[in-house]
Amino acid sequence: PRSTLFPYTTLFRSDADGIAWLDEVRPAAARLDQVFREEIEPAMARSDHPSALTAHERSYALVSLIEARLDRLSIRLEQAISRSRRELMDLQRTAFRGTAALLLATPLLVAAAVAYLSRSIARPLAQLSAGAAAIAAGDLDARVDVARLDEFGRLAADLNAMTAALKRHQDRLVESEKLAGIGRLAAGLAHELNNPLQVMLGYLTLNRDLRDPRLAEQLAAVEEEARRCKGVVDGLLELSRPAPAAAPAAVDLRALCEEVAQCLRASMKLAPARRLSVGGAGVALADRARLRQVVFNLMKNAAEAAAPDGGVEVDIGGADGSVEGAVRDDGPGIRPEAKAHLFEPFFTTKPSGTGLGLAVSRAMARAQGGDIELGNGESRGAVFTLRLPRAPAGRT
Repeated sequence: PRSTLFPYTTLFRSDADGIAWLDEVRPAAARLDQVFREEIEPAMARSDHPSALTAHERSYALVSLIEARLDRLSIRLEQAISRSRRELMDLQRTAFRGTAALLLATPLLVAAAVAYLSRSIARPLAQLSAGAAAIAAGDLDARVDVARLDEFGRLAADLNAMTAALKRHQDRLVESEKLAGIGRLAAGLAHELNNPLQVMLGYLTLNRDLRDPRLAEQLAAVEEEARRCKGVVDGLLELSRPAPAAAPAAVDLRALCEEVAQCLRASMKLAPARRLSVGGAGVALADRARLRQVVFNLMKNAAEAAAPDGGVEVDIGGADGSVEGAVRDDGPGIRPEAKAHLFEPFFTTKPSGTGLGLAVSRAMARAQGGDIELGNGESRGAVFTLRLPRAPAGRT
């Protein structure tokens, strides 16, 4: 009987009524077991049937109690089984609905995953491939537009930086080839032209004091044009066979610009309303004579382009081991279509210019480890920035 009650004990552990019924059945079953062992079995062994019958009748009450409680427990157990069956069916229906929803959502999840992979991997790869193909075809202006913060974005940025650097090197190489071609042409013509020009200028100088005013005026005009031709020849010679630069030394760029400004004020006879100011400080490592020629060309061009009541500002500074001199004017500025050709030989925006000043100036700056860049002013005008190596600390 005790082993028979064990499943009920387990099932009704959380049921107060079931536990109470089990508590009633347990002592009754123990008592009934005791009656059978101590009274009925001995009486049957002695063949004392009246005593066994009497003991058996006394045990009816226990049997009735146990039967009643077990009936109740059976009903309660059937109810528990019924509830469990319903819960199981609810779980089955819920699982079925979840499985059906999952099966319906799987294509959407797959489509979303494919779209995500296409957006995050396939599209950047296609853009990188297209950019690399354009660069391989020779289009160095092509850029890969992948604005991301992951590896693809960094790779695109590195590719764009490499393309920009390659473009700059190619432009410089093309410019060097142009200068080399002009140099080869100038090398063949300069010697033949320079000597006759020197003779012409010599005779024109001897005949400056002629009494005939008209002839003197005509000879002065011829001398001016001859000197202009000699300037062209000298510029060609500078491009073709630049004179060897002296050993670089520390040059006070502020003092040099002040010297050039004083020279321009005297030679160009600037109006009082026009300003020519120099500010900042910096010491460059360069050949002073060549650097003065570069600064003179830049400041003279700015003074010629400035407005009649405006002026020229030279700001000297530096960063990252270099010294910069920004020459600003308040003139009309440089047309966008002219910017790409401004440093080419024989290209000029002046009615009487030769187009060699900026080309020679940039060649001299690059020969000294620097460069010249063109920009626009904040409101109007142009800005030519001369960049040179900074002199080491202690060198003056």
